[in-house]
This record gives sequence, C-alpha cells and structure tokens, in this order.
Amino acid sequence: MGISAASRIDVQENQVEITVTDRAAFDAALAASGAELPPSVAIITIYEPLGESPPFAVTPAAEVFMAQLKQRDVAFMEALLSGELVLDKGCLRVQNEGESYLVIWQADYFLSDNDGVLEILDETGTAVAQVGEMVYMGGGEQAGVRDAELRQPVPEICGGPYWRMGQFLPEEYRPDAGG
Repeated sequence: MGISAASRIDVQENQVEITVTDRAAFDAALAASGAELPPSVAIITIYEPLGESPPFAVTPAAEVFMAQLKQRDVAFMEALLSGELVLDKGCLRVQNEGESYLVIWQADYFLSDNDGVLEILDETGTAVAQVGEMVYMGGGEQAGVRDAELRQPVPEICGGPYWRMGQFLPEEYRPDAGG
C-alpha cells in the first residue's frame, strides 16, 4: 500500500499489531485497496504528521531541494553519518570524507531561511541544523530512492548517493560536545 509500517504478533492478546506513523494515510490506503482487516488486527499509531502547514513559522527557500519523505519511518536505521551540511547545485547534502550524500529527510523536518541562514527545523520548530555546520545523524545509505515515497521527485542534478535519515545524534554524544 506504500505505507511505512511494522508488525508484530501479541500472543497474550491473540492479535497482530500493525504500527504506523500516519493513521489517516494508512486508513485511506486500506480503503483504496478494498481490503478489510479482521478484528484480531490492531492498528497502533506512534506518530501523527504535522502536514504541510506546521504550527510555527517557516520561511521557504524555493531554490533549494530538500528530499523529504511523505511519511515518517516507523523504525530507523542506526548507522552514523557525520559531516558538513552543504548546499551543492541547489541540493541539500551532507559532505563526509570525500562523499556527498543527498539526505532523505524524515517527514516533519522543514527547511527555513532565517535571514540568509538556511536552517533545518524539527517537528517542534527548533533549529536542529544549519547549512555550513557539522551534523551527526543516524540512518543508513540506500542504493536508490522511489519518488513515490517523497514529497517531490529528486531532480536529476541531485542524484545519489543517498542517506536515509533516522534521528539526530543527541548532543551529549557528539564528538564536539566538549563533555
């Protein structure tokens, strides 16, 4: 159905649990498929997206491409990518030891132009990264990307390699934290 989901069997409750991050998208995809779930299947929603209009100010940077998932992943890869967040040919990338990854951002991260400083805002509106600074993010390299799972198709100039973002490394674990 093109929905990010995970599943498990709860033997004690005698049910299958399907975990999703966007209940409305799951319900719409299920309805479109014509399928019905039996009562022994429980849907568990662990995250609801903010959508196109977050409850905080975002100043768009239309000339910059930020590859972003339509739906947040249910689980994240946990490899570490550290490098400088850069703008290369209008594409938001992380430059790491000679490699330049086009980051596939999770849903509900927003690019905002703060008086000429390009910042990444998280789902709370907090600036968590800015172009020109080091970033430390979990995730993993992936061979390709399906345009169907992104808000916008990847322009040809912004090709791979690709890094599918997981989460930012907590500040206390960063090498530059001074702790």
